[in-house]
Amino acid sequence: INFKMNPEDEDDYNIFDYVLVVTKKPKQEPKITYRYPVVQKKNDAIANACPLFCFPEEGNLSSSSVSSKKETFTFIMTGGDGCKRYGYCRRFLSDGTPECYCIISLFPSFSLFSTILDIVEQRRLVGSSHVFSFLKTVQTKECPKPGDTIKITTFSTGNQPDEYLLTRPPNSDYLVDHITFKELFKKLKVKTIVKLFLAMLLECRCIFVAKKLSCLSDCISSATALLFYQVHC
Repeated sequence: INFKMNPEDEDDYNIFDYVLVVTKKPKQEPKITYRYPVVQKKNDAIANACPLFCFPEEGNLSSSSVSSKKETFTFIMTGGDGCKRYGYCRRFLSDGTPECYCIISLFPSFSLFSTILDIVEQRRLVGSSHVFSFLKTVQTKECPKPGDTIKITTFSTGNQPDEYLLTRPPNSDYLVDHITFKELFKKLKVKTIVKLFLAMLLECRCIFVAKKLSCLSDCISSATALLFYQVHC
């Protein structure tokens, strides 16, 4: 992906760059149906690459291929200058059509953006306007410093505005703040995990295959966290 980023000063960056809604209709490529901010030409390459990350399944994806339960997963895009952008996705069915909310950010913090996606899912039950008003409010905020919490206030259907607290984990915890290892040990035997760990230490290429994106994302994140714990032991 040919884009350039200069994240030298985190204070200059909002909590996220984009929020995208991507849908996948039968026999069609994934398509962005909502995007905020709408105009940001310098980073078009990022947004244009996202639909295939949201629906990476090869071939025709039908509604039966997407779990009726929500799927949460992440991906990383590396720019031409080596800088990274992190994608946080929540995928589900919307009136029978596969739909994915995708947040693109400079900041690696699964728990922070998982909280945002939880709120999105909650407000989505009321109406899309409630989702987008919340996300627009969040996007104007600078990302909290490691260990800090910010308060988001946005409108609701009641008399009082809705308030939400968003917390960013300390820098030392951002890689493992959401890791449980449950999925990894559920899918792989301990002997296989030991072999995987040794292969990663030797910088071998490891390929993970799963039927569900959420499972794939969880297992890869857990495997990466094994290296984090090894370095910090």
